[in-house]
Order: sequence, then C-alpha cells, then structure tokens
Amino acid sequence: MKLNNYNWPLILLVTAVLSLAGCKSDSMVVPDGGSNVGGDVVQQDGDGDGVADLDDNCPFVRNPDQTDTDGDGIGDLCDSNADSDGDGVDDSQDNCPAVANPNQEDIDGDGAGDACDNDKDGDTVRNSSDNCPLVPNAGQGDRDGDGTGDACDSDDDGDGVDDSVDNCPLEPNADQTDSDGDGVGDACDGLSDTDGDGVVTGDNCPLIANPDQKDTDGDGVGDACDPDIDDDGFLNGVDNCPVTPNADQADTDGDGVGDACDLVDDTTYACAVSGEQFVPLLAPESSASETSSSCLLCDVNNLDNLVDSDLTNAATLVTNVNVAGYVAARVEDASRIYPANNVVGVAVSDPGGSLSLDLLNGTTVVTYLDGVAQESNINFDGLGVDLGGLLGETEITFLTLQTTLPFNGIEIRRGALVDLLSDLNVHAVCASPVDILP
Repeated sequence: MKLNNYNWPLILLVTAVLSLAGCKSDSMVVPDGGSNVGGDVVQQDGDGDGVADLDDNCPFVRNPDQTDTDGDGIGDLCDSNADSDGDGVDDSQDNCPAVANPNQEDIDGDGAGDACDNDKDGDTVRNSSDNCPLVPNAGQGDRDGDGTGDACDSDDDGDGVDDSVDNCPLEPNADQTDSDGDGVGDACDGLSDTDGDGVVTGDNCPLIANPDQKDTDGDGVGDACDPDIDDDGFLNGVDNCPVTPNADQADTDGDGVGDACDLVDDTTYACAVSGEQFVPLLAPESSASETSSSCLLCDVNNLDNLVDSDLTNAATLVTNVNVAGYVAARVEDASRIYPANNVVGVAVSDPGGSLSLDLLNGTTVVTYLDGVAQESNINFDGLGVDLGGLLGETEITFLTLQTTLPFNGIEIRRGALVDLLSDLNVHAVCASPVDILP
C-alpha cells in the first residue's frame, strides 16, 4: 500500500490529541503575592520556603527541610521544643503545660485544661468544695442533703427512686403510692407550687422561685427572699459582705468590701508588666476601643495608650456638653479568659489635679465576657488608693471591682450628669491571670 493512500490530516489530528493527553496541569507553589502562571493552581506560601502553607509545619518561618525532630507536627524552627509535663503536647499549645493531660480536655472551655483547672465546670465554685464539679451549679442546691448537687444527682429527693421514673421527683416517696392513678404520686399530688420552682412542700421561699432552696445562714428562709442572707444583723443592701457574716463590718482598706470577704488588700494592690500578681491588659493580645453611648461631643483621646507598655501615659475620657449617655473605653483580651474570683483594677488620674469624690462616683467599671456585660460597680466612694511610685511619678488611683464571674473585657465609663466638664485619665486596666482565692 502506498503512503499517499493514508488520510494525513486525520493522522496529524490523532497525534496531537495523544500528545496533549500526556500533559497535566500541576499546581504550583508561589510566595504570597505571586501570580497564577500559565493557569496553574496557585498554593500560597507565606514564608516563601517552597512548601505550601497547608503542608508547612512552620507556615510563618522559612524551613524548606521541614525538620521536626520530636515528631509533634511543629517544625523545629518554630517549635519551643518544650514539653514540661511530658504529655506529648508542646508547651506552646498545652492548656496545662505543667500537668500531664494528653487529651487536653477542657469542660468549661476557659482555656485551662481540666487537669489543672480548679473550677472545671466554670460555675465559680472550686472543685474541692463543688458538689457537682463537672456540671455547672453555682447555687450548689442539694435537696436531699446527700452531698451530690441536684444538677448532677439522679435522685434529687433521696428516696431511692431515680428521677427519671419517680412520680414525685422532688418529694421523698419510696413507695411511689399513686392512689388515683394519675401518674403523680400521693406525696406531691394536689399540692400547690405558688412560685413555680418545683418545690411544693417545705419551700423556704414560697413566693419567690428558688429551686436550689439555698439558705446560707440556715435560718429556714431561703437566700432568694432573706433580707439578711448571712444573719449578721446588717441587711443585704448595706452589708459590705452580704453572704459572709461580719457584724463589725470591718473594711481596713476602705474599698467598700468588708475584710471578711475581700479578696485583696487594696492598700497593697500593685500592677506592673512583671513582678506583680496583677498585670495590665496590653497589646498585642489586648485591644482598646471607644464604646461611648449617646454622649454629645464626647471623645476618647489617645486610646492606644490604654494597652501600651508605658503605664504612666493615659487615654483620656473627654466630656464636653453632655445631657445623656456616657463616654467609655473598653479593653478586650483575645488570648485568655480571666478567672471569676478576681479583682479588676483601673488606674486613673485627674488631668486637672486631685481626683474628686464626685468624679469617682460618676465612674463605672464593667466586666465583659465575649462582648456580654457581666458585672459592674458604680459607687467608688473611698476607693482611692495612691499608687504613686508603682505606675510613675504622678498621682494615680486604682478603682477596683471584685468579680465573681469570668471575663475577658474591662470597660470604664464616665456618666452623663456628674461633673460634666471633668475629664478622666485612664492609664491601664489590670487583673490577675489566676484565681486569687486562697
């Protein structure tokens, strides 16, 4: 057969297709800011070491050899190479760096692993005294007095019948007698629960819901309706330790919190970048923002001074013509949640001279957790503490707020109608990174 009998156009077409089939479009790794060359898929390489970020064990540090001596998934060049507790988790990522906890469990999600968290469930009650250490129950209700809180007790009334099948789960009735067969045991059938708290007999606050029946002073009147919870002779509203008996109302440091329940002696309160229990919330972990509300011509000057390491300079809350609202600044720490049992300290001074009582009384400190307000203190009468020498040469005063709830933000406000033209310097906000209860 002669070659000129072949269909040469067809042969050339098939050859071209077969050649193309042998090609492939590979993805290519280029440094951040590189271009998509020839249509290839581009994988970002932030540190420019030739290893794509998704596969790089040190995505922000050049390490083309990807050496990982301890095999923990973190390249040697960015690995602290420290595992203090020997649990296989690098200290830089370990939520309990000093206590072995390879599973990194953290029930309350507060960043402190259960193995080293003294309040695992985050209900502000220490594990050692919590009757439900793994289930939040701040009220510590224990209806049957068996030492196991109602929140985790499967038999709340202690009658030997599991709550799931008990026809009177809050009233002891081991025999489960139900004369009329209506599914409600005789022990609680027909009884009224005026306040709707589930307790029908022996309710120590029959008109106010208090399912935990907490009675701090054991006087038979539940805390929810007891005008003197600690039974020390001072009504709750004027008692400087409302849940701790202190008939003498002693308050050595004059901070409005009685010695019997004061977490810290404010006369020795000190805040510093290092060497003190109380530390300032600083950048880059913390950021400051103005949070003023309905305040006419108000402003916050030099806001960044609130989170820099120079504790002698200040942001200034400026009030001009104001008829409503408040001027405020907030500092939030994105790196941690501060424990519940704490004392927040806000270092302030008066740009025009000595702080006046009116100026302090017009100031509010509020704690926040993920942007939600937790606690506040409005009246700072008598809270001035001269800390000159601790934060610098000028007279600086700490306004303190004793906390009972976790927080990661602190806000300071200047009210609308008190000392309208009085500005306030705010040097720093401080707290203890650990629980300060003994």
